[in-house]
Amino acid sequence: MAEPEDIHARKPSGINIFGISGSGYHHLMPHEMADLHNQPSPEAKMGGSSSSPPETPHSFHNLLGSHPAGSSSSSPRVAADSQGTPEPYSEIWAPSMPRGGDEKKSDMPRTMEREVKISEGGKKLPKIVEPRGDAMDDEFDDEIFYKKFVYSTVGSGIWLVTAILQPRWGHKIASGASLSPSTATTLAALLAKTIEMSFVTVFVSCLGQVLTRRAFIRKAHGMSLAEMTMRNWVIQPGSLITHFETLPSSSLTLLGMLSLTATIAAAFYTTASDAMVSPKLKSGSWEHKELIGYVRASYANAAYVREDCPYLFNITEDIHAAESCMNVQFSGQSYRNLLNYMNMWTNLNQNGTEIAADLKKRPGGTTLLHDNTTLYSSWIETEHGDVEAHFEETGRIINNVTLALPHPGVYGASKLKVNGILQPDDLAGVGEYTVRAGVVSPSVNVLCVDMDKKELAPLVYTTWPNAKVNDTDIPGQKTGWSGWTGEVPQPLDGKNKDYYLNRTDVDDIFRWGPKYERRPPVFQMYPFDFNLLTNATVYAADAIYTLGKSPESKNYTVCQLRSWVSPNCSTEFNISGIAGASMKAHCEDDGDENAYRRSFPSDQGWSAPSLDWKASFTSYVV
Repeated sequence: MAEPEDIHARKPSGINIFGISGSGYHHLMPHEMADLHNQPSPEAKMGGSSSSPPETPHSFHNLLGSHPAGSSSSSPRVAADSQGTPEPYSEIWAPSMPRGGDEKKSDMPRTMEREVKISEGGKKLPKIVEPRGDAMDDEFDDEIFYKKFVYSTVGSGIWLVTAILQPRWGHKIASGASLSPSTATTLAALLAKTIEMSFVTVFVSCLGQVLTRRAFIRKAHGMSLAEMTMRNWVIQPGSLITHFETLPSSSLTLLGMLSLTATIAAAFYTTASDAMVSPKLKSGSWEHKELIGYVRASYANAAYVREDCPYLFNITEDIHAAESCMNVQFSGQSYRNLLNYMNMWTNLNQNGTEIAADLKKRPGGTTLLHDNTTLYSSWIETEHGDVEAHFEETGRIINNVTLALPHPGVYGASKLKVNGILQPDDLAGVGEYTVRAGVVSPSVNVLCVDMDKKELAPLVYTTWPNAKVNDTDIPGQKTGWSGWTGEVPQPLDGKNKDYYLNRTDVDDIFRWGPKYERRPPVFQMYPFDFNLLTNATVYAADAIYTLGKSPESKNYTVCQLRSWVSPNCSTEFNISGIAGASMKAHCEDDGDENAYRRSFPSDQGWSAPSLDWKASFTSYVV
């Protein structure tokens, strides 16, 4: 019985698949490969069996069937079995494209050439071809992986810090800046999406490496099919719902928990970024800041108001144009404010709203600034406005009320660019802000006292001795002649001393006489029912006086109107691109840190009532 032949000791002959003798393999040329299908098979030429595998460029089957084993060449790294099949570490080279006859061999790519080496006997032996470019590709992939890892980590860190700190971008993101709010929102969403994509890529790569390592480690338990689907969680979060049956078996492990956390983070990263990082309108905290504003005139300066009024006529040609303009402006504003106040009380009566006894809780008056900002007033010094308490003390009906208005200069200061406040127009017309300013509040005080005809006589010219009177169209009513004001005693008597006219029963209420160094008013006559007289010409006076008569009472009512600036208030200015602008006076609040008086010592002296205020009403009062 023949012994089995040692295939490793057998040396195949040097014949190649094209019948060319030699000591080694030759390059398979493209034009030879193109004619391969026309060549007769070695089986037909060498008498092989029809059951042998077909001859292909990548097969060694029956290549050496007609040659003795002893004539084959040997190679330390290449060996074949009895069928001519190479060992797993050998390689057969075959071209993929034909080459023309006029092409040079050197023009062919290196990957299409068969590498050979020379043995000690001078024979050419095939050399095992290692994979080309794998090391370079691995380095390239690692570099890309590291870059994505760094980008994801750094980007997520920046996003986290931004979400925690919630910085204010100020003028950096504004309609008039280089970056508009809409562009900033789009850019933030785009960056958040790239961070999310890089995170998903890095995590899936790490997850694959962990599972692959677990599969190859001998002592590991391998990986389950449920764990293989964890990568789909991160890539397709919806698979958690469609394939929820894999959760119990894989989510309880450490790797499963990490994958589930990564899935939730990847699914809601862009949404969380839009809610917490993307620039948006948000009310910030209060900031203490000193605002700068223009001061053009003193308080209640009627002369400045006249010059600033948009008069219709040429002021150089008509000397009364400025004053007429101011009269029209003040009359129109006053009439509008009165109608608004009356309409407010009408609504209260129609709605059946209970009127509060406390003056502070009663509605105050309103006015408009620049026709676009509503000013809401506030009642102050209400301890002097208790009518019942005054009646019990004096037996008279006394109404003493004071109304404070917000400082209109806060509006102008808030609009100045030098103060750096973002306006609603800078934020696509939807921004808003609030300013609480520690400034004084213009205040108007009205003191009205009920007096009978006898008590009022010292203040009415027609009751004076030797008064020159005339009859009016109303039967029984007398009035002083046209020059009656010349008969009113001058402020200084013959001894050059102050003269304060006649004494009355209400001097202590109105603070008239030598004790208070204030002169009372004098009226031309007693007004008839539904009539009202005014006097704004009292020397060195700080008030306007009115005398009225109601048909329901035989008594008369004397009122005094004064104005000053109150230090017990602060002004709150609100402006919104949607709701508009408004200002209100916040007064007499012990917890108000912005009150103007808090900026000065407790013994600080404050300004007296304005002497110029009454001049604003001299020309158009009734």
